[in-house]
Amino acid sequence: MLKLGQKNLKARVTLDTIYTMETALDKSIMQIAQSLSNGHLKVTEQVAILLPVIRAGANDVSEKEVGEMVYQAGIADTLKAIGDVVTVVMSAGQAEGNVEEAVE
Repeated sequence: MLKLGQKNLKARVTLDTIYTMETALDKSIMQIAQSLSNGHLKVTEQVAILLPVIRAGANDVSEKEVGEMVYQAGIADTLKAIGDVVTVVMSAGQAEGNVEEAVE
């Protein structure tokens, strides 16, 4: 589950969601992690990171709806949620069988 403010959403990190994030931001996952740690993620970038992960969790949401969730959750909660996603991405491939990981 991905906690975004008061909402708990099923989320999944897959290779496809990683491709989507990197393409949308024109950054590698390492550059995304650096931007996160430096506090240099625009709201549009935050939405671009969360949208594919939330959709992969079988949630039918629009970009605008995720943007509203980000706004309602606030910067601190949103960055924590993105940190959780980036942590799962960075540890992907280390799990036995290289299975898709759910964000907990």
